[in-house]
Amino acid sequence: MKAVVIHAYGGPDVLKFEDVPDPVPGNGEVLVKILATNVNPIDYKIRSGAVEGYVTLPAVLGQDLSGIVAALGNQQRRPCRRL
Repeated sequence: MKAVVIHAYGGPDVLKFEDVPDPVPGNGEVLVKILATNVNPIDYKIRSGAVEGYVTLPAVLGQDLSGIVAALGNQQRRPCRRL
């Protein structure tokens, strides 16, 4: 899959568009085919190093997303949480 990855802290020039391995959902997880994402203030703070240690490098930014479920991991019964 394609992702924007940072390998070091810095300005926008540290953002690299790269091929990364396809993720595999684990127990109780879902794999989402991302259709849209955005950048939040925490993303540029991570990139700049302002919150160094918040993620392990290399890192993929942009955890806010919208998409469709593409695959299910091993489904062990877990209690359902109501929102």
